[in-house]
Amino acid sequence: MQQWRERDELWMTRLLTWLLTVALLSRSRGAVYGGNGARSRSLRPPLAPLTPPPRAWNCSISNGVWVPSRKLPMYNGVSCPYIRPSHNCRRQGRTDFDYQTLRWRPVGCAVQRLTPARLVQQFKNKLVLVLGDSVSKNLADSIKCTLYTATPKSIKSFRLASGKTQLTGTWIPRYNIRFVSVFSTHLNNATSLAGQPQPKDLEALERLENMGSAPTAEGSETMANQQSQGIHLDQLDSRIVDLLPLADIVIFQATNWWYSTANQYYLKNRRVNLTRTAAYAIGLTTLRNYVTRSALVAARGFKGFKGKAVLLGASPSHYTIPVPGVRPGFCEVEERMTWPQTIEFRREDVKTNNFRAIQRRVLRGSVIRYVDVGPMSDWRPDGHLQKWITPGGSTQRNDCLHWCEAGVTDAWLEMVHNTLLF
Repeated sequence: MQQWRERDELWMTRLLTWLLTVALLSRSRGAVYGGNGARSRSLRPPLAPLTPPPRAWNCSISNGVWVPSRKLPMYNGVSCPYIRPSHNCRRQGRTDFDYQTLRWRPVGCAVQRLTPARLVQQFKNKLVLVLGDSVSKNLADSIKCTLYTATPKSIKSFRLASGKTQLTGTWIPRYNIRFVSVFSTHLNNATSLAGQPQPKDLEALERLENMGSAPTAEGSETMANQQSQGIHLDQLDSRIVDLLPLADIVIFQATNWWYSTANQYYLKNRRVNLTRTAAYAIGLTTLRNYVTRSALVAARGFKGFKGKAVLLGASPSHYTIPVPGVRPGFCEVEERMTWPQTIEFRREDVKTNNFRAIQRRVLRGSVIRYVDVGPMSDWRPDGHLQKWITPGGSTQRNDCLHWCEAGVTDAWLEMVHNTLLF
């Protein structure tokens, strides 16, 4: 009798174990495939959590060195369909690719390596805005290509509307990522003056910025840089006002159009006589104060800015003064600079240094986090479009302001990624 009882208990144990195993397998199948066995699109493998690396209190990611990396680039001119032809140096005929394989390594700072999967995790369920001039469009292309690398078949377009602003952006339904790039020359309210129509085509605007950053044989501003605009220093671009309360991450970058000496400045709708740097300081202060007030309003439970904001510092151009009759100039150096060359370049680039100093001063302790990409970019004239702005390489002009994609702007994005972790 005892043997029969032990045998029954053994079979019962085996039966319960088998039933439990079947139940677990069925539950797992239902979670992945749904009740009818069809794979569910609403459940995806979880992304790895983003853990900020340890960082010293006095760490500056702007100070560092460029080092080769076997894991770069994350994309290239062939794999990403969103690179504009004029910025696709590889398709334009450039055959040296070292400019794509360098990673910025800050000295004394631990930074998290950016990967497409990590960027997707950071932007998941967020609306990301990039606002600024055509150099900011360089960064926007880098963001879009990195997202495309992680989700090549998931990118769609969507319409974003707020107030009087209506824009088309990039949408990744799988992770609910919405990304919009907004072209704004100054971030402040700027209007073209009489007789100075502003081109609508982005490529035409880039040509103006490119020429405006190049010196003439006499060292004065070029004619293109005299594109006159009336800038209301106490008013923001209306699209910033409309979109800021909706955004989770905002990246600003707009310096090049402030370099023009032909701009006219206004305060309370009255024209004022100011230098470029003084005007820029007021305009940037207006942006800082507005974002701060919007964040404070949101903290009290009202409609306002609840996300994170970053401003990228002034990006350098690497022009040399051309031979008389040739405009604009050609790139001063077409390879990576050595340490003595970089020091000399920084000492002579007074214009950009002045604007960077204003950015550091105005944004110190601000809600807007400052990422100074200038020092890291000073070393990298090899990363510019150079002669590859046209197929086969141009012999007439160089672009020593904008950047080849992939390249330097991916390092900018990695610094932005790390800044947003904190």
